[in-house]
This record gives sequence, structure tokens and C-alpha cells, in this order.
Amino acid sequence: MAGRPPIKTINGYDLGEVVSAFQKSIRRGEEYNALYFAAEMYKSGYKNYPWKRLFVIVSEDIGIAAPNLQPLVWSLFQQAEWFKKQNKSDDHDALFLCHAIIAACRADKCRMNDHAACLFFYSSTPLPHLEVPDYALDMHTRRGRSKGRGVEHFWSEAGKLENEAEIDDPYEELYKKSWIEHERNGGKVPQVEQRSDEPNKLNELFDTAEFKKSW
Repeated sequence: MAGRPPIKTINGYDLGEVVSAFQKSIRRGEEYNALYFAAEMYKSGYKNYPWKRLFVIVSEDIGIAAPNLQPLVWSLFQQAEWFKKQNKSDDHDALFLCHAIIAACRADKCRMNDHAACLFFYSSTPLPHLEVPDYALDMHTRRGRSKGRGVEHFWSEAGKLENEAEIDDPYEELYKKSWIEHERNGGKVPQVEQRSDEPNKLNELFDTAEFKKSW
């Protein structure tokens, strides 16, 4: 099929095929292959291409199966960028790239994110019409207010949590009482005026010389 000629890598691969092999290798947990094809991109002058694919892979192929991987990969990328800025001849950026690739290969996998994105955002096939659920019609909506729903409905229905963590909340009952009283008083939020004498700079609030010594 006619089109643009393929971009060739340093060893004569089609770059598009290398990128595809990189992602598919991570999907299958084939660590050696993933590192090999990442290095092929890197040595061909496309140093950021493995990172660009990793950012997608982490959400597309791994997602909620390994929720801590995304911040790890982003942190490693930031470290790689920091090293490059410090010394452009320093190749430590590859160290962080390997770390990210190995972690992605060994992580549990799940394509739920991709399936959901394609279903809800990218597909041209209309989804069945969904009615607004009754629990959403609370005091913050016109229909909810027309039904006379107030804070009690909010606490029992609209504010209901599933999969709620077992964490003791010492403020919940106090806030419920406070909010009910707030509504009885007309529901107006107290207005706090910005003071004109608020310090704008650190040295207006502290003795900065002494402050820096404490660090």
C-alpha cells in the first residue's frame, strides 16, 4: 500500500514495528524483548519514545491491577529528565528507563481501563440511554429541591459510600449536626474578607536569615 516510507532504526528495523514489539512484549511479560526493543529506539535517537509508550501502557494494559505503577513510572521519568538537565552527556536516564520497563513487565495486567475508554469515549456506537438515578436528585439539583430533599436525604442517600474504608472519622457526627444547624440558619456561608496587610513575601513574615539557619 502506498504511503510514507518506514522510518528505519539503527539496525534496520521499521520503527513502527519496534514500537509495537515493545508494547506487546510488556503485555506478555517478555522482559528481555521489551528491553531490547526499547534500547533499539533509544540507540536510534528516539530516547523519549519508550517513555511515551510506557505512559500509555501503564493505563492501557496494567491500570488498576497495579495502581502504584503509574506514579512510579512518572517519578522515574522525572528523575531521568533531571539527570539529563544536570549533565547532557550523562546516560543515567537509561537506568531509570530500565527500572520502569522491568516494573511494567512484572506487574499484574488488566485492560479494563482501555475497554472502558473505548466503550464510553471512543466508540461511535450509541450506548443505551441512562436515566439519572433517583439518589442523584438531592438538595443540589432542581428536581431534588422540588421534592423537598434536604440534608437528611443527603446523609442517607446522596452521600452514601460503597467500599468505604474502615477509618474512624471523628468529624462526621459533629459535621452532620453543624450542617443541619447551618441549614436552619438559612444556609449562608460566612464571608471572610481578605486582609490588606497579609504578608506577600516570606521575609515579611519571618526573619529569613534566622529562618534559613533552622533548615
